[in-house]
Amino acid sequence: RVAGQATSIPMLEPAHIPFGYGLMRVTAFLLLPLPYAAYKAGILLNCALAAGILPLGYGLAREFSDRQSAAVAASVAALYPAVFTQTNYLWTEIPFMFFFLLLAWQTLRVMRQPRATNIALLMVNAIVLYALHERAIAIPWVVGGVLLVLAFRRRIPPPTALLMGTLLIAGFALVWLGDQAFWQLGWNPGDGVTVAGTLGQLGSPAGSLAFLKALALQGWYLCA
Repeated sequence: RVAGQATSIPMLEPAHIPFGYGLMRVTAFLLLPLPYAAYKAGILLNCALAAGILPLGYGLAREFSDRQSAAVAASVAALYPAVFTQTNYLWTEIPFMFFFLLLAWQTLRVMRQPRATNIALLMVNAIVLYALHERAIAIPWVVGGVLLVLAFRRRIPPPTALLMGTLLIAGFALVWLGDQAFWQLGWNPGDGVTVAGTLGQLGSPAGSLAFLKALALQGWYLCA
């Protein structure tokens, strides 16, 4: 374990992270013979994604402000401690923040130009976000809401919106099934905490309130 304590081979205690980030780095481990070299390649990938937060943040802020204000906002976002202090860790935070900003920019683009290509790219990025981290469990509602608004305004045909929504749900279901398969292979079989069980808690007022509180705090962390 990272803390220098006793090893935990079955991984009964570490937190579970979906498999998407591992798939992003698997090419490095296949091409580079030494684990340390593959590790440094992962660090370089994190640094590249962290650097990408600056232009993405600028492009997003430019939609609502002038160039100077957008540059200041993008700089603050790029220098946020959660960004530059985690580039040397092979964690999912940096990729998640990068693709989260990309999703926000894509959403604005789809609202302006609801072409099939733009909608498809938005859906793919939403699925990638969920494969990176379970924080993205609410993303289908956001993308589904965008499709609903576009269909209601007759900017895309309702059958197209229905098809896109169905494909989005299917993509998230495939990621969830793959995630469950890793659980069954021994990632954390004794925990019993699953996405389905977590969503089942929303049936109670206390569970719904806890979900809204967590959503607000995670939103502040990602958008501050």
